[in-house]
Amino acid sequence: MADKYMLRVTAGSDYDEANQKLVHVNTEQPIKISNPKLDASLTVRVQNYRGEPVNSPSSCAYFNADPHKSDLYSISFSFTPKKDINGHDLVFGNDFDHPIKDKLPPGFGQAMKIAQWFIDPGLYGDAYADEPYLYGPFLSSINTLRVGEKKEPTEMKGSEGERKKQR
Repeated sequence: MADKYMLRVTAGSDYDEANQKLVHVNTEQPIKISNPKLDASLTVRVQNYRGEPVNSPSSCAYFNADPHKSDLYSISFSFTPKKDINGHDLVFGNDFDHPIKDKLPPGFGQAMKIAQWFIDPGLYGDAYADEPYLYGPFLSSINTLRVGEKKEPTEMKGSEGERKKQR
């Protein structure tokens, strides 16, 4: 079924398509996003990628190194808030501007209830809606979190090895 689709990955500071940038998947050139609340950097890697732009590499060196040899994708981002954010107000998740219910596997609804009960009671969403979404508390939704000290603007080494301004 996947061979019927081409993936198009975009990122932006809001949902307005005019403000979205095409993400160059499987490259080490991150997309930079800035808005009044934060500055962010995003890198997307997908094993066996087939999508836009059509000349994108199908893989990258990231998947050749331990512990990522069996990974199928990676969404790596860093952000620097421009003001303090309460952890209860910060969520992470997915949403779509079109229905996906016909693409969900049988039993998804039951699996979601089990995940909410057994794994993370903070998960919430509606995958069967016309504009489906699934969100959870940010601090329990990501695999790796690094929090630096609060500092004045200085040069610091970022998680991907680049030099960046930390606020």
